[in-house]
Amino acid sequence: MFDNLYKSAEARCEADWLIGMNLSRAYTLLMNRAGYDKVINIGRVMTPTMCLVVNREHDINAFTPTTHYKLEVNFQHQNGLLKTKLNNNDLANDKGYILDKQILINIQNDLINTNPENILISKYDVVLKKERQKLPYSLSKLQIEAGKKYGYSPQKVLDICQELYEKKFTTYPRSDCDYLPQNQFDNAYIILENLKNEFPTLVKECSLDIKSPAWNDKKITAHHAIIPTTLKVNKSILSKECFNIYTMIALSYIAQFYPVHTYNQTNIEVKILEKNYVFTATGKTILDIGWRKLYSSDDNNKENLIPICKEGDNLIYLASNITENITKPPKRFTTSTLLEAMKNINKYVVNPKYKNLLKTTCGIGTEATRAGIIDKLIDKGFLELNKNNLYPTKISIYLNNILPKEIKEPDLTAIWEDWLTQINEGTLDVNKFNHNQIALIKNAIDFTKTVKIKSFNESSYSCPYCNSSLRLITLKDKSKVWICLNKDNCKKGFFSNLNNKPVLISCPNCKTGYLKKRKGSKGYFWSCDNYPTCKTTFSDKNGKPAIK
Repeated sequence: MFDNLYKSAEARCEADWLIGMNLSRAYTLLMNRAGYDKVINIGRVMTPTMCLVVNREHDINAFTPTTHYKLEVNFQHQNGLLKTKLNNNDLANDKGYILDKQILINIQNDLINTNPENILISKYDVVLKKERQKLPYSLSKLQIEAGKKYGYSPQKVLDICQELYEKKFTTYPRSDCDYLPQNQFDNAYIILENLKNEFPTLVKECSLDIKSPAWNDKKITAHHAIIPTTLKVNKSILSKECFNIYTMIALSYIAQFYPVHTYNQTNIEVKILEKNYVFTATGKTILDIGWRKLYSSDDNNKENLIPICKEGDNLIYLASNITENITKPPKRFTTSTLLEAMKNINKYVVNPKYKNLLKTTCGIGTEATRAGIIDKLIDKGFLELNKNNLYPTKISIYLNNILPKEIKEPDLTAIWEDWLTQINEGTLDVNKFNHNQIALIKNAIDFTKTVKIKSFNESSYSCPYCNSSLRLITLKDKSKVWICLNKDNCKKGFFSNLNNKPVLISCPNCKTGYLKKRKGSKGYFWSCDNYPTCKTTFSDKNGKPAIK
């Protein structure tokens, strides 16, 4: 029964080990040539995740704000006020922005002089909408929402869920599923009775006659969604953070026994016949708040109240307002939104061929590993966390510039995650997956042999012979020298002075060579490295050539 699950887990483990073991070594050696002396960790999931943050920072730095204008217009209907917005795409640029304020001023002037007979409702649609109960939590969904609501990091949420699980107050936390098995419904009465202790008013309105779509055996994976257990919670032994997370889990369970959220969605279009201007308004009339009552404090949007009207009704122009708006750059990732990006990786996939395919994939990483991967990127110095925002470091920016796209872009990693799912479902041969992993590793290692790199450290110096970077190293006798990183073609080396700078002194005779400090039978001396073409030598005086 679990053979395919085992094969999938084994393939994932082996792929992560192979890529991490081989490519971390290869790119550590590559970065050593650039003067970076720390270990470079390359991971099948970790590296594309790091590059998401680097690319976001690039988008922020490259962003140019655009000032644009919007026109809000109020009309009077016999049954009340109608608030609308101008919706003429022909007046906007290709991004939907109106850049010329004068255009809107002219429309305002036209409206003042427009006969009410030429202002009419050209479209009036009312659609009954039903919003099903919010599903219980998978780990990722809980981590994302807790991060937005309380500012908790994904790892903190996982740690809290593990604590609640060990206290037997909630079910297994590392679940990627937000559905429940049919037989779990038998425990509903006991769980709700226990929840009365902390949520009496909310549980009182529950009905066991309601069975939400959450109970679905076909949607169950290795584990079901995270819910309260049949053990009554003991709030006194929980920290505030633990009870906050428990409350979120409990409310998502209680919601399954509330009615669906029912409302009328109203869309209105207003036209000015003489000028062909179009104004639109959207409103929502709640018929039954249903399960959303549990989350009413989180709903901050004020709905636009629309009077009862019909198509063909005339309106009277009342007033208008032009608002100036400035486009904002993309927001930096937080730990929660980065985890959300890993889960919904299709939004960041570059290749359009894969984009639609990956809408149904589970993202990159697993429920159990995503938080740890983000923490590792921070701990290893690839990302920095500042005021809850994630910033790329110098080394992650450098790596993003030199890594092959197969390693840094999420496309292939996401495809492989989909393949791992197919292995679990028994529809893909594990050998195909392994073959592609090995091919990637070979190509990525070959890439390190050909890529041209620049010095990582801004303070490094260039070799005067080949213009490659110089790297400062310490010899066994504790002395320091600078060596050219172009080991294959140059192999030059230079002594370091007391300030750890390379001693690069041009030969005063041949003008093309450089003086190098050497050790002879009578001590140190300096000679031109163009020897034997140039046989210039100088004695050493306090670590410098004694040039008169």
